[in-house]
Amino acid sequence: MQIRKPMKKGVSTGIACLLQGCTGTYERREILHCVERAAETVCIDHVPALVCDVCGDVQFEAETVRRIQALLEARGRPDKHLPTYEFSQSASAA
Repeated sequence: MQIRKPMKKGVSTGIACLLQGCTGTYERREILHCVERAAETVCIDHVPALVCDVCGDVQFEAETVRRIQALLEARGRPDKHLPTYEFSQSASAA
């Protein structure tokens, strides 16, 4: 699962998007990255990522993936708490 929050335009890398048919290029941005592990969702904020400026495809550099894996394996107490709501119990659309 990938959750993205609105962000300002990133710095272009000049790297063409890897998705077939997309004409975009990747930009360096920081994102909120959420991972589901063992019936638990863990979110990591300010993760450096390459994000396509057209379709929003997200790619991580190898070092970023290693750091995410290390954080998930050795994580302690979270820095923040993320409120979670059930969609099925939300107010109906107006």
